[in-house]
Amino acid sequence: MKKVFLCAILASLSYPAIASSLQDQLSAVAEAEQQGKNEEQRQHDEWVAERNREIQQEKQRRANAQAAANKRAATAAANKKARQDKLDAEASADKKRDQSYEDELRSLEIQKQKTGAGERRSPR
Repeated sequence: MKKVFLCAILASLSYPAIASSLQDQLSAVAEAEQQGKNEEQRQHDEWVAERNREIQQEKQRRANAQAAANKRAATAAANKKARQDKLDAEASADKKRDQSYEDELRSLEIQKQKTGAGERRSPR
């Protein structure tokens, strides 16, 4: 009986130590779990940030490519317009030259007719 009583007293004295130790262990486990969750969240946040950077870089790359394409198209359009303007100017110059030639030809024909008419009158 003394042994049982002694065991009961020792058990009651060691219970707070065991309970405290168990509480410490549970706290340590909870803290470790929280640290694990925090680490997972940090890794996820890093992944999201990296993904957002990649998306932003892709958007910037596409915008740059579009700007370059627009610039090339504008340059091509300007070159085409310049070529067309040059052709139009050449055609206009040809037309003026042809018109001048025709005017000169008519003038010569008129002079020839006048000269021919004057020679016919004075054959005496």
